[in-house]
Amino acid sequence: MIDNVVECKKISRWPKKREFLAYYLIYKEYGDKEVNIGNVIDLLIKSFCVNRKTAINIIDHLARIGFVERTRPLYVRCLSLNDILDKILCSYIESRKKRCKR
Repeated sequence: MIDNVVECKKISRWPKKREFLAYYLIYKEYGDKEVNIGNVIDLLIKSFCVNRKTAINIIDHLARIGFVERTRPLYVRCLSLNDILDKILCSYIESRKKRCKR
């Protein structure tokens, strides 16, 4: 399972409730397809009743912690939850191996 993961990227923190639900909404709506960031912003504004700046900040936070990746300027793509959890697992196992000297 871990062998399929190419990159073991450590996420800085787990997303907060609003960020995680925004990720879930975006993934549910668009899947793992590349989508224009304007469409994502409009979806967040309509669904979460937030202003444009807050929607942009949510997307930026998701990109920073690795749940969403920017593919081109003004385009984003959600990673699947399995890929995200594989990265976290891989990172955790590597950190445990460094601590354990067996």
